[in-house]
Amino acid sequence: MPLCVPIGFNKHLIISLKISEKETATMSEAMQKVTNIHEAEKKANELYNKYFGITTAIIKDDFATDLYTLLQKLEIDIMIQPLKELDGFDELKKLSKTADIFGFLLRDNNGYTMVVEKNSTMEQKRFVIAHEIAHKVLNHICSSKPRSISFIGKYSLESDIAEEMAANAFAEILLMPEIILRHVLTITSDRVRIAKSLGVSRTMLQRRLNKLGIS
Repeated sequence: MPLCVPIGFNKHLIISLKISEKETATMSEAMQKVTNIHEAEKKANELYNKYFGITTAIIKDDFATDLYTLLQKLEIDIMIQPLKELDGFDELKKLSKTADIFGFLLRDNNGYTMVVEKNSTMEQKRFVIAHEIAHKVLNHICSSKPRSISFIGKYSLESDIAEEMAANAFAEILLMPEIILRHVLTITSDRVRIAKSLGVSRTMLQRRLNKLGIS
């Protein structure tokens, strides 16, 4: 006896399969983002340990990551000036009308150049520098995409959100390595003082503490 299939069953089956494919793609994308973030955090720790480390920080009695030494090691030139005054960056000026841009990294025949908004706080500058260092270290800039732009609060439609999330994770680790943060906590529990000693905002510090499960 032939199997009786209800009218419309095939249609529903096809729709169900399409939904399953979409869910699988979404899960795969989410897993890729997690992988990217874990890889970024690993790279940040490796970079910090290569050039600095807890011993150096204690000897110098300075727990803020030395970003300018790192820029030299990575051969990245840096300019700190109002972005709106830059010449030859019409695309950047156009984007600045719809997004808060605090810095970007450019690769050309002369190497890497980072530009950071002068009219921003010290904490914002440090975060943008660490974020843009991530784009170089994580190989987000290639010959087909020579420019990377940092956005605070908004992403452009052209941004790769997975890459931006990875760069943010990298920046947090680079600026607040767990071993350094836990050491500073043995000295003081004052969150304002800790944030200042690390050169980060209180909000960024609290987010890092939450991720580490530190109350």
